Amino acid sequence: MMLKRVSAFLIALLTSSMLYAATLELVDGDTRLVLDVDALVASATESHVAFAPFRKRTVEFRGHDFEAFLQQYLKHKVSRVNVTAVDGYQVSLSGIEGQTWMLVTHEDGKPLELRTHGPLRLIQTNIGDRDPNNMSLFDDWIWMIERIEVVD
Repeated sequence: MMLKRVSAFLIALLTSSMLYAATLELVDGDTRLVLDVDALVASATESHVAFAPFRKRTVEFRGHDFEAFLQQYLKHKVSRVNVTAVDGYQVSLSGIEGQTWMLVTHEDGKPLELRTHGPLRLIQTNIGDRDPNNMSLFDDWIWMIERIEVVD
């Protein structure tokens, strides 16, 4: 009986702490900005409709142009970053300038939640000639983002 209560408590604690990453950490050398995710959700203005490989359907994404987002907060152009998710998964992105990366905050008009790979997700709005049915071609798409670090 006690084990069941402890297990239920731990599950509730872990679930509640992972429901929503309330902040995004943006790091550039000695500069560390902590951005409020709710503010990012509220200020999302870019919109893009595309086939989403992980949903296997067309989705309306809303969020921020990633290159412009980085320049807005860091006040300079960025060409390479490491992006970290809440589970520790990381991707390195280079050649950001001129690419079509979007920091997604909404899917089909609804703010992203943990169950929809949120609260922040990074996608490319132009997938070029990549086959959207081959999900291994989208390994650089990352969701549940909690940290972006410039590595220029």
